[in-house]
Amino acid sequence: MTIKAFLILFCHLTNPPQEVPFKSIDDFEVVLDYKFRERPPADKPAYQAPGTGVKTSTGPLPYLKTDIKINVLHPAVRRYKIVTSAGANITTKKISSADVITIDWGFTEDVKDRLVAYDYTIQFLDDDKKLIEKIQLTMEEDGTFIVNTEKRGKL
Repeated sequence: MTIKAFLILFCHLTNPPQEVPFKSIDDFEVVLDYKFRERPPADKPAYQAPGTGVKTSTGPLPYLKTDIKINVLHPAVRRYKIVTSAGANITTKKISSADVITIDWGFTEDVKDRLVAYDYTIQFLDDDKKLIEKIQLTMEEDGTFIVNTEKRGKL
């Protein structure tokens, strides 16, 4: 083992990476915008083998958006980034204390079936793009809605 490798290992063992803390529940509000919408018609393939069709519901279906209003903003925070359960970066924007962050989940049936993202993390960053705190929104397969590990109801 080289000295450089030893020093890197020593630094990781003595200073393990710190978990980013959740934003305090008192510092923000989550408002669910739960409406019913018609699903747009799906394009049908030219040929489909018998018994392989994907079932799609018809009629009005529950559709979810969430608005997150930040009441208290950490003094070092300058921007936020939204990341999905798949690791996709949805958006990165500058933030002020008057901003409302909107997340469009889509049809709840698709979220529960894991066809679309089911977990969103809002990461709050400083000028150097260092993570200061985060808010995590999750919908479990049974429809339980969780904010920062706290159950908030069932959809």
